[in-house]
Amino acid sequence: MDKRSKEYFRDCLLGGAIGDALGWPVEFLRLKIKNKYGKEGITDLVSENGKAEITDDTQMTLFTAEGLLRAESKGRFFCRKIIRFFKQRLFLGIFYTLKKKAGF
Repeated sequence: MDKRSKEYFRDCLLGGAIGDALGWPVEFLRLKIKNKYGKEGITDLVSENGKAEITDDTQMTLFTAEGLLRAESKGRFFCRKIIRFFKQRLFLGIFYTLKKKAGF
């Protein structure tokens, strides 16, 4: 596969999101992982309502990728517009995650 293809980048982003969804339940457990998930550790996606969850790590990765694509399509990097875009999207994305997780 060509490392510059759309499919390659898509698969990298998807792989990162799957890794995030697998890892978030044990991210801060350290030595308690075996106690909670057994000797094998976490082996499947933890899901709520049949859907695996991602974290703000994936959201920020996707926002960054989207910003880079938008900038590339313009032929040059419009810093002010991209920074404003990221601030708006980051705020909305993190707020959505907090609202969903904590019931805000």
